[in-house]
Order: sequence, then structure tokens, then C-alpha cells
Amino acid sequence: MRALLVFAVLLAAAVDADAARRKRTMFIDREEGPKAERNNDDPEARLAAIQKRIERGDLPQIEFEFDSAEIRLESFDTLSAILELLYDNPKLKLMVRAHTCSMGSDEYNLDLSERRAKSVKTWLTQHGVDPPTIRYRGIGEAEPFADNSTEEGRIKNRRVEFRVT
Repeated sequence: MRALLVFAVLLAAAVDADAARRKRTMFIDREEGPKAERNNDDPEARLAAIQKRIERGDLPQIEFEFDSAEIRLESFDTLSAILELLYDNPKLKLMVRAHTCSMGSDEYNLDLSERRAKSVKTWLTQHGVDPPTIRYRGIGEAEPFADNSTEEGRIKNRRVEFRVT
């Protein structure tokens, strides 16, 4: 009897997990409308769509505590989207690239960005991603996205990017 109960619980969990997976793959892109299992055949396109949603503000940027590699709670939705992509594509390999603004020395910013990139990899691996599928690199302030002379520009330069390798 106990074995039957355990089997029923495991079966129910498997059905729930499958339903959740199917539900997860449906989302709405404001520009293109609803699409089921969009870009599942092309992980690079899915990654680009996630990054586009970050740029539009539909997903938050990955943020860290001040002068730290501790990931802020607001970043978890974005990290979860990346995690889902990796779960759906277990052979996919990603490079995490962390950037900083120009506040501080070049050496310090390079070290900070390296620690932040490693922190993102650690978060992903703690949530089930196979460690060899994620590489990371700190870029520091070497590749600014915006002008570092304004606060708005510095905020844009403090970013994490993901690239398929």
C-alpha cells in the first residue's frame, strides 16, 4: 500500500512538472503577439529575446548589491528566464559576461566584474545547471554601452550579458 501511495505521489509530481513546463513556454511578446513554444528550436533566438526584454524593461537587469557580487532579489526573474532556457536546452553552453561602469580603478572594476560574473554562474549551478555548461568572464569597464559621464549611462554600463558559445 505504501509503495502504491509513493508511486501516486511521484506520478502526480511528474504530471504537474510537465504541465508547468508547457505553461512556461507560452509568453507574450508585445511586438509579435502570443506564440507557443517560441524559438524552442533556436536557443540563440530565445536568448536574444530575453536580452531584448531586458533592454525594453520587461525583465529587470541583473543587479548586485553596492560594491559586491551579491545578486539582488530583483534579478531573480531574469535569472529564472535564463535558467529555463538552459533547462530546455541542456546541451547549450553560455558565457556570462559582467561589465561595470568607470567608477573606480580599472583593476578594481575588472576584479568586481569577474566576481559578479562568477556569482551569476554560481546561482545558475546552484539551481541545477551543469557547471561545465557555463563559463564566465569579467569585462570591467572596457566595453561601455553608454556614456560614463552621466548616472544614467553608468547604470546602463553596469550589466550582465549572456552569449552562446
